[in-house]
Amino acid sequence: MGDNYQPEQIHLSYTGISNEMLVTWSTQLLTNETYVEYSLWNGTFSLRENATMSKFIDGSSAHRVLYMYRATLKNLTMDTVYMYHVGSPAGLSAKYSFRTILDENRKSFAVYGDLGVVNAQSLARLQRDAQLDYYDAILHVGDFAYDMDADESRVGDQFMNEIQEIAAYVPYMVAPGNHERAYNFSNYKSRFSMPSNGDGENLWYSYNFGLAHIISFSTEVYFWWEFGFAQIANQYRWLEQDLQWATAPENRTKYPWIITMGHQPMYCSNANQDDCTFYDSRPRSGLPYIHTFGLEKLFYDYGVDLELWAHEHSYERLWPIYNWTVYEGSWNEPYTNPGAPTHVISGSAGCYSKHNPFLNQTQLYSAFRSDDYGYSRMKIINSTHLYMEQVSDDQGGKVIDNFTLIREKHEPYSNHKHKEVVCQIPYGLPNRYATGDAPFSIQSGDFNNDKKLDIAVTNAKSNDISVLLGNEDGSFRSQTTYSAGSYPQSVTVGDFNNDNKQDLAVANTESDNMSLLLGNGDGTFQNQLIYSTGASPTSLAAGDFNHDNKLDLTIVNNGEDTITVMLGHGDGTFQNQIKYAVGHSPYFVTVADFNNDTNLDLVVANNNENDKSISVLLGNGDGTFQNQTKYAVADNSYSVTVGDFNNDTKEDLALVNFILNSVSILFGNGDGTFHNETEYLVGFHPFSATVGDFNNDSKLDLAVVNAFGNSASILLGNGDGTFQNQTEYIIGPFPCSVILGDFNGNNKLDLIVSNSGSNTIEVMLGNGDGTFQNRKKFITGSQPSFVATGDFNRDAKLDLVTSNNDDQDRTISVLLGNGDGTFQNQTKYTVADTPHSLAIGDFNNDNKLDLVVGNLDDNSASVILGNGNGTFHSPTKYRVGLSPFFVIIDDFNNDINLDLAIGNLDSDSISVLLGNGDGTFQNQTVNEVGHGPCSLIADDFNNDNKLDIAVANYFDNYVSVLLGNGDGTFQNQAKYEVDDGLSSVTAGDFNNDTLVDIAVANYKGSSVSVLLGNGDGTFKNAIVYSSGISPSWVLSADLNHDGKLDMVLINSYENSIGVMLGNGDGTLQTQILYTVGTGRASMTLGSFKDNNKFDLAVSNAIDNTITIFLNDCS
Repeated sequence: MGDNYQPEQIHLSYTGISNEMLVTWSTQLLTNETYVEYSLWNGTFSLRENATMSKFIDGSSAHRVLYMYRATLKNLTMDTVYMYHVGSPAGLSAKYSFRTILDENRKSFAVYGDLGVVNAQSLARLQRDAQLDYYDAILHVGDFAYDMDADESRVGDQFMNEIQEIAAYVPYMVAPGNHERAYNFSNYKSRFSMPSNGDGENLWYSYNFGLAHIISFSTEVYFWWEFGFAQIANQYRWLEQDLQWATAPENRTKYPWIITMGHQPMYCSNANQDDCTFYDSRPRSGLPYIHTFGLEKLFYDYGVDLELWAHEHSYERLWPIYNWTVYEGSWNEPYTNPGAPTHVISGSAGCYSKHNPFLNQTQLYSAFRSDDYGYSRMKIINSTHLYMEQVSDDQGGKVIDNFTLIREKHEPYSNHKHKEVVCQIPYGLPNRYATGDAPFSIQSGDFNNDKKLDIAVTNAKSNDISVLLGNEDGSFRSQTTYSAGSYPQSVTVGDFNNDNKQDLAVANTESDNMSLLLGNGDGTFQNQLIYSTGASPTSLAAGDFNHDNKLDLTIVNNGEDTITVMLGHGDGTFQNQIKYAVGHSPYFVTVADFNNDTNLDLVVANNNENDKSISVLLGNGDGTFQNQTKYAVADNSYSVTVGDFNNDTKEDLALVNFILNSVSILFGNGDGTFHNETEYLVGFHPFSATVGDFNNDSKLDLAVVNAFGNSASILLGNGDGTFQNQTEYIIGPFPCSVILGDFNGNNKLDLIVSNSGSNTIEVMLGNGDGTFQNRKKFITGSQPSFVATGDFNRDAKLDLVTSNNDDQDRTISVLLGNGDGTFQNQTKYTVADTPHSLAIGDFNNDNKLDLVVGNLDDNSASVILGNGNGTFHSPTKYRVGLSPFFVIIDDFNNDINLDLAIGNLDSDSISVLLGNGDGTFQNQTVNEVGHGPCSLIADDFNNDNKLDIAVANYFDNYVSVLLGNGDGTFQNQAKYEVDDGLSSVTAGDFNNDTLVDIAVANYKGSSVSVLLGNGDGTFKNAIVYSSGISPSWVLSADLNHDGKLDMVLINSYENSIGVMLGNGDGTLQTQILYTVGTGRASMTLGSFKDNNKFDLAVSNAIDNTITIFLNDCS
């Protein structure tokens, strides 16, 4: 390695100021008096700039230290060559040179990604080009060394020294790739010095260079959620603000070319399963199932000219494309004034792994492709012409492709209008659709692959599942019912058998089992497979608990105070369940990484009068979980959800306080613990909740199902952990579940609600500002208690699934979305007794969504593998605790397989079932929580990269926070008091302090409690807000696009949901009400119309419907 004081890893970068140059280097040992000496070419080193030092500590257990130095050379003369060297009295580097460029000059770039240390095939040619002054900058679009953190980051040293003969001569501008993600991108952040975006980090940034405004962003925030959901919203908000600046007339005139660079592409035609074969890539369409924060429409609306990508180990040039449609300028001149951005994927610079082969059939959008090793060259000729070519290193430097992009007028491709006033009413009145008897839980997905969201609803009394396929206008077709178990209360969507078709998993409460309905991909499902669970499974969730790329399930055993973890085999079957003790009467479970250890953790809502708590079980990453940590909350809760409500990058919890009619927020500390509960009033007897950005303001809001108020509450988040007062929407009788999705394809989040009392679901189209249009209901099974959303038929349209809680129904209902906010008629799948809670995930890694259902009276969770066409296989049951009331899905043990965490309402526990990745689950591990865990949310509350769980305990008036160990186990619960009768919990950053907060719907208190997180797993005292009567569910999202997290709740006795807009400081506005069906059970959020607005879906357990609220904020 040479002299440890000798400068190495020298590289240049632009600061964003044209007459400056930033020089960065490192030493192995600390040196004093470090500096850059420089002069004009062939002059003496007459100029000197002192450097600043910072330590880079490798994230491995060795904690190896490097010393990084940075010096900015200012007031440089333009169009001039400078010489320089760096170092200290202990050692100086060799001499290097660089050239400053006039703004009006042409600019030339080398563009590539995926270079590597081993087999860096293009390196020698790039070094030669750079030293011959071919380039004014290098654009390295992610994946540098494979991997920089390897060997205690010595591979990173090797890479930085490898590129020194390029980067010491030419500014080296970078974007992060998936191979830089280790330790929260620490190598990337510490080694590279990019222009500031104002947050002190450089995962996304922009700068002006010649005639171009160049934007670098991170696609990885869409894939690695262990580092915080808030990163997705923060980047999206920054991108929108940056593009607003760039497209202002005076700026677009000066810098007409807008060029973006991000690692993982929106489109490609390679054959690898996890990328190009998906219709909806995450960077393109946004978060899975709910379709929020997608970048394609954003870039289209602001007129981005060129999008540069890598990741695929090949080169591909695309025709101008938007929304899978080619928009050429003309037949003869496709790149002259095109109608959409042009995409280029240049990921073939090197990489030891291998080329990525292409699909046999050339895609219609693919103009040219090659798997030769090589790199791209780009030259901005003038304000209207840009030239690119591809160099093949395999063919000795031959140019194998080239094109000229011409834009005579740089302007948005669509008539985009900037929002002047924040929308205050996100949801209109929903419409209803018939389901089975007592539709309870609802989920959405694309079950028939028509790019329209469908719905699946569990019908508790008719013991079946209603599937309603969605239409383009937000309406739905008549239901198709599928038999489930006895009293299906919960349903989730996922691909449990890895066949790329969405499946359903249903928790059957009265038959103590879980039904798995494998989807056929055409909107229909196979007969259920039954898996034993614990007693009375009420909730289930899917996740990869043991990192084996197979979906696992966790199921709440309400009748035995446990949760069950069932590790999936990836073929629609599961290992034997493992039980974990939780609190008394656990009802709801959800999955997240609460302690930032990349292991999925569980949080269980314990719904017991004497144990008002949530239980957090930290995952060990191997499918097991630590013992629960209980947190006292204010009220019994049927739901707990997770989000970063105060933008502190720490996951918070939101619990639904069933009796108190409120939502309680417990703020995460980032280490799996929580602090201080804040309460917000919602509707009457809130039952379930979800979190999302309903108003597109990049602040998490809450949506809460108030089961006995026939209402839902929406609380808009202020981004600082506080919320505005709820907005309440009256819906049908007894809505018990709600989901989000874009059901009518207008990029606004819509809601779907199950009306258990009227056997319908309602569709409410969202306005995108936190309000909803007129409701639409869709019929489910009997007493739909839970609702969830997913794309079951892979048509890029969200579908719904509900658990039908009627003990005579034993089904879940799947309603396929039409992509316009409407759903087709339900398809029912039989699961087990009293299916109550459900969750959606790909349990068997076949890229098809599967379902897991907590069967309340059966003490089991049913895993239902999807076929990818909207149909499902028969359910497989896994034993969980007593009365599994709520289930969540996440990867608690960091094995890339989805696991389950289930709140067992009557056993005061959560069950963690680690997934095997083949659709089967291991036996449950039980974590003790409070009494009556009825809602769970998983997130990283203490920033240890391990998933934690927050549990709403219905009978204890406190939230239990169980910090995850990263191996599927959890620490003992910590208790946080909230209001009375917790029924649902959600999490997010409500006060914009980058810390995760918790919001709880307090069923008995008719309020919402907000607990602001401290970032170490603890929370501040709860702040209570009035809601509708008895809020039973709470979700949070930015409903009105004002950058503040809001909440939506179900007010159980008011046939409504309530929207409470957040003020961005942790407080909430008075709720706005929207009518839904009767017997509301749960709700979920999603962009059902694919418009980046949070819509809601609520299950109505009495009228057997789900109600959809589409977000129509502009």
